[in-house]
Amino acid sequence: MQRGRISAGNALHLARYLTAGEWQRVDSWLRSAIDAARSRSCETLLLSSEWLLGSAAESGRLEELARILKSHGALTIELLMILRDPPGQLISLYKHRAKAGSVPSIDQWVTKGYELPDRLRRLRHAVDASGVDLIVRAYGKESGSLERILFEDW
Repeated sequence: MQRGRISAGNALHLARYLTAGEWQRVDSWLRSAIDAARSRSCETLLLSSEWLLGSAAESGRLEELARILKSHGALTIELLMILRDPPGQLISLYKHRAKAGSVPSIDQWVTKGYELPDRLRRLRHAVDASGVDLIVRAYGKESGSLERILFEDW
């Protein structure tokens, strides 16, 4: 982040394994992460990646992830989602895609290429089916916003 790049978080590989339905790799990856946390006397493990949204929104993926986590001893499983203001997020995402020249006009893209509303709907269904707790907070640009969410609120 100091170099101006956005971090993929610590769970990008987990998200990819979930998307592919590679459950043995999911299990192995989680076992390694849990073992590393336990070796440091950690009681809580935070897995972070914006790619987890799409992965967890796929049918049955979040349920299976929760089952695997529970098999490794997880007592509480929470998803913390930090969402940007929807119109600002839409415009930012479109501009990012448009720079690469990979999208049609914005009016076409909003109806055919903008996946966030559908992913959020599918995630809501996945959360309901899995029994995992979903906590949602608003993203803020002001200094210290993420720190307040992570260390004071959540």
